[in-house]
Amino acid sequence: MTQPRATRGGSPPAPSWWRP
Repeated sequence: MTQPRATRGGSPPAPSWWRP
C-alpha cells in the first residue's frame, strides 16, 4: 500500500486502511 497523496488542502485523504 502506498501513502495517500497530499491534496491542495494540505492534508492527505485518509483511506480506511491508512494510519498516520
